[in-house]
Amino acid sequence: MLLLATACGHEHTFANATCTEPKTCTECGETEGEANGHSFAEATCEKPKTCEVCGATEGEALGHLVSIGLCSRCNHIANSDDFDELLDMLESVTPYMNKASEAKDNASLYFSYNDYDGMYECYCEIAKYNRCIQSVVTDSFSILNKYDELSDIKAQAQAVVDYTVNDPANSSYDGLLDYMKNAKGFDMILISYLENVKNWLSYNV
Repeated sequence: MLLLATACGHEHTFANATCTEPKTCTECGETEGEANGHSFAEATCEKPKTCEVCGATEGEALGHLVSIGLCSRCNHIANSDDFDELLDMLESVTPYMNKASEAKDNASLYFSYNDYDGMYECYCEIAKYNRCIQSVVTDSFSILNKYDELSDIKAQAQAVVDYTVNDPANSSYDGLLDYMKNAKGFDMILISYLENVKNWLSYNV
């Protein structure tokens, strides 16, 4: 506060100037000088131009260069909640793939013993895990449907979900062979989907 004797019969008690108001007497309202004016920080992807003194804003935020994932302008993740949820869903496929891989190894061991019944049990497990993978991929559509730039991943996810995963019909050689063909088809589609996801993530993490 600045005290100043004046002709109006009292000493002015000036409040400091602000961004929008000059020094102003708190008793009579007389002003002196000019407002300080705003000191704007440049707009960012998420915030408009913002005064570093009073917090006033001007204009609009620039917006991210992507709708989801790593923005090359600000180096932050756009829609990070959806991004993290999608990442969690994708990573949850891995345990089922590992279990299916273990069952394949066991089936190969049974094959070396000509134990088709053992192979049959392993292939039933693989089919179960593949359907679990389909369930996880189905859950990812709650995110994939929101973003046009994920359309390629969505298309391949749809192929994974639409594939008919069969159980082996029986433990005969022909029954197991038919199942192996079906499982190989699913593996090819799943691998293509996961490679596409991996490529997208490589630009975003």
